[in-house]
Amino acid sequence: MRWYAADELLPFLRGAPFVKVKDGRLDITRLDRAEILNYPLGAWQHALSPAGARIEFATSAAQLTLRGWDPGHQPEEEGSVSLWAEGTRIGTHNQRSPGSEVRADFALPAQGEQSYTLYLPYVSRLEPLALGVPDGETLAPVDPAPQVWAAYGDSITQGRTASDPGLTYPAQTARLAGLEHLNLGFRGWARGEPGVAKTLAGMQFDVLSILMGVNVRGSSWLDAAAWREAFRNFIEIVRLGHPTTPILVISILSCHGAFTDTTPDERGVTVAALRDVEHEVVAQRQANGDSHIRLIDGATIIGPNDAALVPDGTHPNDTGMSRIAERIAPVLRDMLG
Repeated sequence: MRWYAADELLPFLRGAPFVKVKDGRLDITRLDRAEILNYPLGAWQHALSPAGARIEFATSAAQLTLRGWDPGHQPEEEGSVSLWAEGTRIGTHNQRSPGSEVRADFALPAQGEQSYTLYLPYVSRLEPLALGVPDGETLAPVDPAPQVWAAYGDSITQGRTASDPGLTYPAQTARLAGLEHLNLGFRGWARGEPGVAKTLAGMQFDVLSILMGVNVRGSSWLDAAAWREAFRNFIEIVRLGHPTTPILVISILSCHGAFTDTTPDERGVTVAALRDVEHEVVAQRQANGDSHIRLIDGATIIGPNDAALVPDGTHPNDTGMSRIAERIAPVLRDMLG
């Protein structure tokens, strides 16, 4: 086998905002280690998953092998690695081995040189060690899409309940819109954390989407007024580094099951009220001259009659993820001109 070691994989790596080679492995994080004290511990823990990170290459090989290190992060969760070509899934590997090396083998179509995307897990941590092809075969770089989209949010954005890391809504949207994407979804969080907003302000991207707020209900103990200030402040901080970058706000998707849009928590806060606040903040920014921000009402994507798309009440299934992608992809393209 011809093995491409971790440092040789760097030119093929996409969607990894913070990465270094450490102990012969790709150490990928989705927030900045240098700013770790500015993040809630839970958000940082989920920043250790390589959600959205992928290895893109072209090869004529008929076999591909990924070797990676499984440090045991989120040991109870999925660890799927999936290989795609031209929007079609070639294969998936979902074997965990906490504290040891894992190996994923894929058979490739023998149809000459093709371009492939190897998606890393969206929950558990996997540190790539090497990518191998049979002797005599090589990996060639492929040109990235010219524009980068950063998708910020909570577990919905990270991909929880998608059956495959290539089926999260950021992955599907990026394929539809022809964009490079950064998955900046952090399970349980996206509650307006200023430290994360500061990191976003310093990152490079061409368009940003924000889908957050559902975790505010019953977990952050913010009422609607407090959420209005937190949401306003979050966008203000991002704007310090991106004064004219397009921002697409997707307000909270409709919830089902144990609590619906109109079910109050112990403080009387409802999802509907939090969503209204997001609409108000965007409208106020637009009225004050921010012509680079746009809003999509999340309840028009997954609404009160779409319980089948969110089996656990909150997180979209693959069909729900597709619904989000199909709705926002043309908007992102339009915002980018």
